[in-house]
Amino acid sequence: MTCKRCGSKHVKDFDGEVAIRIPDWESLDKPALIVFPELIVCVRCGLVEFVLPAEKLEQLKRGAQPHA
Repeated sequence: MTCKRCGSKHVKDFDGEVAIRIPDWESLDKPALIVFPELIVCVRCGLVEFVLPAEKLEQLKRGAQPHA
């Protein structure tokens, strides 16, 4: 696989933990949507790619907050 940004072949897979928040002041007190995707990282330019699981993507589409 090559990097979509710089074309480097120096990409590595990592386990990740990502917190996704709605970017507004009213949502600061609400819990983030936490996902644990496989990250594909270009170790040359720093581009990171991942795919959200279908259920987490649906939560984002609906604007629903995760259950604590």
